[in-house]
Order: sequence, then C-alpha cells, then structure tokens
Amino acid sequence: MTICNFAAKNRLAIMGVLFGVSMALYGIFGYSHQRDLVKRCKVETTGTVVSVEQVSHPTRNYGRSTQHLLYQAVIEPDDETIFDGKQLVTDKTEHIYQNGDKVKIYYSSADTDAYYIEYANPSATGHTMIACGLLLTAVGGLFFYVEHRKNNF
Repeated sequence: MTICNFAAKNRLAIMGVLFGVSMALYGIFGYSHQRDLVKRCKVETTGTVVSVEQVSHPTRNYGRSTQHLLYQAVIEPDDETIFDGKQLVTDKTEHIYQNGDKVKIYYSSADTDAYYIEYANPSATGHTMIACGLLLTAVGGLFFYVEHRKNNF
C-alpha cells in the first residue's frame, strides 16, 4: 500500500485527529492565557456600569431554536487616573448588569491594559475547547483504528 493510497483511505480519520489536536492545543493556550490574566490582576478598584448591550446566541435545544443571552457592559472606573480616563468593556457574560451598578475591576498595577471585571471573569471556554478537541481526536483515532483493522483482515 502506498502512502498516497493510505492517506486517501484514511482522510477523514486523519483530518479528525489533526483538527482535534488543533482544537485541544487552542483550548490549552487560551486557558493558560486566562489563568495568567487572573494571576496578574491582583489590584482592585470599582467602577459604575454606564451601558449594557445584550448579545443573543441562537442555540438548538431538542430541535427547537432557543436564545442563549449574553451581556456586555461598558464600565466607567471611579478613579479615572488608573485607566487614563478610558471606559472599560466587560467580556460577554450571562450576568445581567444594570445601569448604575457598582462593580469591582481587577487589574495589574504594572499593566493597566490587563484587567477583568466582576461577573465577567475570564471564561472557561478553554475547558470546552480542550474537551471537544480530545473527543474529536479520540473519534478520529477510532476511525483510523477501524479502517486499519479492516485493511489487515
């Protein structure tokens, strides 16, 4: 069996394994970056919510289309000197902010561009990407194994 013939027969399995490994690595690097951000942001200040935007993500639930609502808020820091008068934007979160709410802002004193806001902590999307990547790698590996066994018997 030539290499080209081998690759052609196992194309789906090889693509699944490669895509799964890529997803898992992307999740690992994303999770690592999120943990690093949380570790660096030890200083705390407060801010006020000045606007809230609702972001809807359609999802499928047992064949029915439903909405998974996420929110993103703009925060005005109480101490304008820390962030050079900039307004801050939260990550997307399920928490429903209200205009005028007081929230905590966690930031790095060495680099004020590194921050996250209460209720919008860096998300756990890395966990999801890692799990899906490993699952896809396992399924691709299983297809590869089945095809290999079929060709040897």
